[in-house]
Amino acid sequence: MKYRIEIDCDNDAFQEGLEYELSQILHDLCGRIYGRVHTDIEDAVTLYDTNGNRVGQAQLVEDE
Repeated sequence: MKYRIEIDCDNDAFQEGLEYELSQILHDLCGRIYGRVHTDIEDAVTLYDTNGNRVGQAQLVEDE
């Protein structure tokens, strides 16, 4: 089993600072995972940039 994180870095939010934008998305994801203590971790999590655009998802997947 793997926890897969996929982020599309092609939109405007990443042009000003790729490192900053990625760190914000991953920081938000960490909080959302931690907040799932009483919910199903297997549900996919939609990821958003700082402009509110959907840029990817993270989810638990079976090994390929």
